[in-house]
Amino acid sequence: MFVPAFVSGLLLGAFVPAYRDPAIRFLCKQIEILLRVLSDHGVSTVVCKPDERVALLSIGKEMKHHVKSIFLINTWHTYRRWLLEQTAGKQQKRAGRLPKFTLEEIALVVRIAKENFFFGLGKIVGEMEKLGITISASTVKAILRSHNITPINDRKIDANGTWQKFTANVESLVACDFFCKPIYTLRGRFDAYVLTFIHLGSRKVWSRASTRR
Repeated sequence: MFVPAFVSGLLLGAFVPAYRDPAIRFLCKQIEILLRVLSDHGVSTVVCKPDERVALLSIGKEMKHHVKSIFLINTWHTYRRWLLEQTAGKQQKRAGRLPKFTLEEIALVVRIAKENFFFGLGKIVGEMEKLGITISASTVKAILRSHNITPINDRKIDANGTWQKFTANVESLVACDFFCKPIYTLRGRFDAYVLTFIHLGSRKVWSRASTRR
């Protein structure tokens, strides 16, 4: 009986450990390379389609869902959410609209958020527009959440939060500012440059003598 070559390969891989083990290591190495490429592009998680989620959950069921240590394309929290939704009979929604943006553009959003901690969604949208990339605040929010970054607009400041820590040291803080103002004289117009300081605790202001340079 004639058996196609690929079927022979599958049978060989299933029943001959000498072939199966190198094949598994070969596949694992490819996965390692793909994850490295995604990481280089700033992508830490992958958005799966509904049918892909179902396939992963089906295979995971065969292992009683003990897949935490090998679930590499997303977070364990995401896998558990998929499982709870499937158990509750909730229909899987299609993947979001993130793929219309390139990996470089998504990585840029993540980089701006990480390097500018106090940037809100609107600020990130503005920075992207300066680079000629039109993106909505909701899309930025979705990208950040897919990379486990909480948008600053959603952050809550408690008693031990950033602002409270800042005001606790207000008596020892001095702010500095530098501005210029046009001055008109008989000799014409010139710009006066002024350096000022303010003590945040007492609100006292000190100004240096203005200079033309």
